[in-house]
Order: sequence, then structure tokens, then C-alpha cells
Amino acid sequence: MMRYSRLLSSSFCEQLQSGLLSGLLPSTLSFDNDSFAVDVHIREGDKLMFHHGTTSLLTMSYDELSHSVNFSAASVYSKSQEYQSLIRHWEIAEIEEIIHLILSYLKSAISLANAEDYQNKKEGFWQNRLSLTFGQHWQPGMDWLIIDREAVIGFDDSEEKQSHLEPIRQKYQAVKERLQQKDPAKWGQPNSKRFGDECDFLALGPDGELFCIELKHGSNTSGIYWGSLQVAVYRDLFTSALDCISGGIKDLVRQKIIVGLLPTEAESRLPQGNFKSVHPILAIAAPNDRSSCWDNLDEVIRECPESKCSIVLV
Repeated sequence: MMRYSRLLSSSFCEQLQSGLLSGLLPSTLSFDNDSFAVDVHIREGDKLMFHHGTTSLLTMSYDELSHSVNFSAASVYSKSQEYQSLIRHWEIAEIEEIIHLILSYLKSAISLANAEDYQNKKEGFWQNRLSLTFGQHWQPGMDWLIIDREAVIGFDDSEEKQSHLEPIRQKYQAVKERLQQKDPAKWGQPNSKRFGDECDFLALGPDGELFCIELKHGSNTSGIYWGSLQVAVYRDLFTSALDCISGGIKDLVRQKIIVGLLPTEAESRLPQGNFKSVHPILAIAAPNDRSSCWDNLDEVIRECPESKCSIVLV
């Protein structure tokens, strides 16, 4: 059965709200005066993930039965002295002593991250910037309220996922392949790369609707003109699952408010019942007005009117 289940256990939530972990999620995690450097999100399985652009610096997992936590991170960050101290299993009673260590580790990991993840000011930088600006720092009146990133609908097993996703994906994949076969010099050679199921941002609109937002940097020309097909996959997938996932999404928003990852005013965006509709948005950061990608994007949408989406330049 389809689900959107990223809730923390009540015990983990309480620790983050008022317990030993309450100092971990200040309103802004700022490093070297950069308030966008680290973006924290809840993940399925009682986890917190600390994003730095396109990389994850740290994953914190909580065990409700033993009241303990475990930290994990990619080996690229193992050169950090703080990594050697932090990346292990901890009893919850010890956590109060290592809040400072966590923050020191994050600063060190940022210095070790690949420049392409964030420092080059391309897609990863804009992922963090938009997620925090329209999420944790959101204010009433903004069009978007970003509630999650790397949004994925959950399934009980891979067979169920494949049977549900593949017909949706194949409809738009066929459009891409048709254009490539017709003019490979313009559109590129057909290849095995297929549209995924992970939406860059899931957001709430002002009228009880969901926004599926796909972010591209202006330098990624092919990503831009295929982006309308990609976000159409997300739109159709989330639309088909609204009855199953609306409750889970609303619960996630409320819990993020409790632990300080969304402002209290965010609850005003939640509809009374299920979400009414899903709208696709293609967001383009640092767009290049002179690029040929805009003409190609128009042609893709003419070829597949179902892929028409809102284009937002940021």
C-alpha cells in the first residue's frame, strides 16, 4: 500500500522538543555566517538527515526501545577528527554532552565536502537555499511552503512500486525517446537513463493543493528541457496516491512544527481533509536567458501537452 510515512517516534520527537536533544535543532544552523549551509529533514525509520546541498553530512538514527542514537556518515568525512569521536552508537543519557561535538563535526564536514555539492553555487546550493527560505524560514504570504525534500512515496515492496510507477514513467519516457529518435543531434542519443520517483521538493499551496517542485540550475540545459516531463511523473504519481498519503503528509507537517523545522504558522496551510490536487512546478535557478533550452522546453511541452507546468525563475 502506498504511504508517506516519515514521522519520528513520539519518544524521539519529545527528546528533540524538550529533552536531552532539544539543543540540536536551533532555529538556524549557521556555519561561517552561512545560514543555508545545513538543512535538516526527517526521514522514514526514525532518522534525521543533515543535508549540505547534494550531499548528506550526517544521519542520526534513534532506537525507541533502547533510547539510544546512532550516527552515520559517508567515509569521505572520516578525515575529520570529530568524525572519529561522533560516528558510533550513543546512549541517550550521553547525548547532552555531545551536542557541541555534533555542531563541530558538521562544520568540519562542510570543509571536506566536494565543491560541486554546494560551494559552486549551483543546484545543491539552491536546494538548501529554497528549502530553508520556503520551509523553516517561511512566512505567511509566500506562495510556497516547502515541507520536504527528496520526497518519495513509500511502497510495501519493489514489485508494488514497479507496477504503480512504471506505467506513469513510461508515458513520459516514450515522449523523450520519440524526440531523441527523431533528431538525436538536437536531443541526444536514447539511453537507459530513466525518470526517477524522487521529487526535489514537496510544498503546500495556499488553496489546499500540493506542489511537486523540480529544481534545475540554469547551466543544466538538458535538465531544463526534460524537466517538464520529469515533474509530470511526480505530479501523476502523487495525484494517484492522494487518498493514501494526505494523512501522513499532514502529520509530518505538524511534527516538523513541534521540533522547530517549520514555523507554527505552517499549520494554516493544511486542508481540512485530503489534499485537493497536485501541481507541477519547474524551478530554474540562475537562468540563462540566451540558452536554446527555452525553445526546446516549449517543443517538449507541445509534443506532450500533459507535461505543461508552471515555470518559476529564481
